Amino acid sequence: MINFFAMMIAVFSTVPLIAFICIYVLTRYVSKDYKKAVRLAADVTTIFLIISVSVGLEVTLSFSVWWMIFLLLILFMALFIILQWKFQEEVVFRQAFKRFWRFSFLLFTLLYILTVIFGIWHEIVIG
Repeated sequence: MINFFAMMIAVFSTVPLIAFICIYVLTRYVSKDYKKAVRLAADVTTIFLIISVSVGLEVTLSFSVWWMIFLLLILFMALFIILQWKFQEEVVFRQAFKRFWRFSFLLFTLLYILTVIFGIWHEIVIG
């Protein structure tokens, strides 16, 4: 059973789209709510996207990029808190974190696609 979960985490980290689809289908089946299924699938998939992008860049570039991704995430979280403070004059951390996390999903989806394209190009050109 532990090997199954380890294998699923490895698959989801390699191809986060599979995680999104599995979580979406399961949540949609249980809750029957389309919006809830999409949100939960996006929220969970964000973790796998972050792992996938960092490992993909690390393998392709041959150096660790974890610290850069961590710094990027901290900067974006700070930006979302500052924006909420500027526009609403009150910081609701949960709301700021939700917006930050959903933005991270979009950002890391784009970065994942670019990382895959860059990795394929790197293997073809540099080998």
